[in-house]
Amino acid sequence: MEYRIELVQSPSDDVIERIVDVLHEAFAFKYFIGSLGDSELSKALLKTHVTAALVEDAGEIYVARSGPDADGSDIVAVAVWFGPVCAYLGTDAQREAGWNDLYKQMDQVYKDWWDYFLPFYDEYTTQALGPGVKLSGFHLQVIGVHPSHRRRGIAAALFRAVEKKAEARGVCSCLETVGSFAVPIYRSLGYDVKEPVPLRSAKDPTATAPLYCFIKPFAP
Repeated sequence: MEYRIELVQSPSDDVIERIVDVLHEAFAFKYFIGSLGDSELSKALLKTHVTAALVEDAGEIYVARSGPDADGSDIVAVAVWFGPVCAYLGTDAQREAGWNDLYKQMDQVYKDWWDYFLPFYDEYTTQALGPGVKLSGFHLQVIGVHPSHRRRGIAAALFRAVEKKAEARGVCSCLETVGSFAVPIYRSLGYDVKEPVPLRSAKDPTATAPLYCFIKPFAP
């Protein structure tokens, strides 16, 4: 089967829902579930990545498609990127596009965790990459390939679509992940792995998982 990589522009509600559904299934319906407590909130968080990217063209959404279906039912993989200059949830408009409503639905223990995590995450990426580096480049917010279409080079193709832009501008592409499972994958794609930091869990402050940062710099 052949796939084509496409930049999504002005998607319909059906296409947005398909994008979110693909990501939700790619993460086995458990995206950040330990920090949200509910599968439906996991799906809502994924949707905030998509809707925030669409606000004022803050980000770019790339999909892999297996056919020509107008409703997006042929979408099998998704990558959401932000930057240069724009950051996820970096404006009030982005937060109003879904995050604020999601936050209101969280139990207090999870609200407390996100209040801790978001500034901690920003501080770590600044320390790991250097001041202003992430914001000046392309930052991967989330990527997911439907389980039935994995191991076919789709994720690598989604990376290349944006890395070509980063190389043309002489800026970096970067990303983060929690846990060590994906470290070999990003390393194989040519990303430098930065020293991780321990990230505490939402419900047990004594439990931690490593937060990693990755970068692929392109010379100007």
